[in-house]
Amino acid sequence: MGKFLYDIKEESSDSNVSLSLDSVSVQTSVVRDPILLIAIIGDEDTCVGYLLGGIGQMDDEQRPNYFIVDRKTKDVDVEAAFRKFVGRGDIGIILITADAAKKISNTLHSYNKAMPMVMEIPGKNGPYEINIDHILKRAKCYEKNVSKW
Repeated sequence: MGKFLYDIKEESSDSNVSLSLDSVSVQTSVVRDPILLIAIIGDEDTCVGYLLGGIGQMDDEQRPNYFIVDRKTKDVDVEAAFRKFVGRGDIGIILITADAAKKISNTLHSYNKAMPMVMEIPGKNGPYEINIDHILKRAKCYEKNVSKW
C-alpha cells in the first residue's frame, strides 16, 4: 500500500521500526555496532562549533568528550585531558587545536598509537600551519615507509 522513501537493509525483525503516515512509510534499522566518538581539545569557540555540529557526548560516567583550553589553562591540565581521552575506550579520534597542541607538544611527539587517532586542526587564532604539523609529518614518513614494501 504505502511506498518506501528509502530502501533500507533490514537487520532482523526485532530491530526494525516502521512508521506509517497516511500514504508514506518510513522504515529505520537499529545499529548495534559500537560507535567510537570524536573528542576535541581546543578554545571555546572551536569546541562549541563542533558541539553544535553534533559531536557532544557524555559517557556512562558523565565524562564529556571535549576539553576547553584558554590562556589560563595550565599545560598539565591539557595533558591530563589528552591522556584521559586516550585512555577511554569509546574515543576513536581526538581533534586538538594548534594552540592546545603547542601546550603539549612533547606528549604529542611521543604519542605513537593508531587509536585513538590524533588530528591537529586550526583554531580561531590563526590558519592551519602545515609546516609545523608534526602529526602530518609523521603520517608522511609512515606513508613513505609503507610504499617501499
